[in-house]
Amino acid sequence: MSPELDEKLVKKYPKIFADRYGDMRTTCMCWGFECGDGWYWLIDSLCHNLQWNTDKNNQNYILKNRILRFTLPTLIYLSKKIPGKYNLKRKTQINPLVMLRSFLTENLIKYKISRKHIWVESDRYPQITAVQVKEKFGGLRFYVNGASNAQYGVISFTESLSYKVCENCGSTKNIGSTKGWYRTLCEECHDPKSNWKLRIEEDETDNKI
Repeated sequence: MSPELDEKLVKKYPKIFADRYGDMRTTCMCWGFECGDGWYWLIDSLCHNLQWNTDKNNQNYILKNRILRFTLPTLIYLSKKIPGKYNLKRKTQINPLVMLRSFLTENLIKYKISRKHIWVESDRYPQITAVQVKEKFGGLRFYVNGASNAQYGVISFTESLSYKVCENCGSTKNIGSTKGWYRTLCEECHDPKSNWKLRIEEDETDNKI
């Protein structure tokens, strides 16, 4: 990646790329972004999503009282498990168990809402640091430390999208891959004189009537 785009990403996401100029014995980010400029917008979108969730969406709104925090959800769950079916044909003869279930569930939920709540940090979106960003076998690889399952899911999805984006220019039209030295390129960026032929996979949806 060009030095200009490299520097732009580091300045935009200083927490994620805190080790950009770190020791090569502890991180591979010291080598920079080892991919083409075409994937800049993919990396930028990924980092924006990761950092936004860490800064804005990493808190849980929970009950302040610790006892109620654990007992109320259990009581609500048990109240919903009270047996009994509501008979639509005989509305005047309602099963007393159904009435009890509705009464307990409704009032327990109201009580839970009325209690004092607080915001606490969760572990869904911890602050991550990038270890290495590179191209491998024609796809983007974004290696990090300290990510949660939710964050790994976003990273994995972005990596899969890179196979549909030209690494050189960022185009999403007429994308193919070269064999031998794997690269994901569009027809315009591929050199027809090179030893590696570009194989464009046909979209199955285009063949449907």
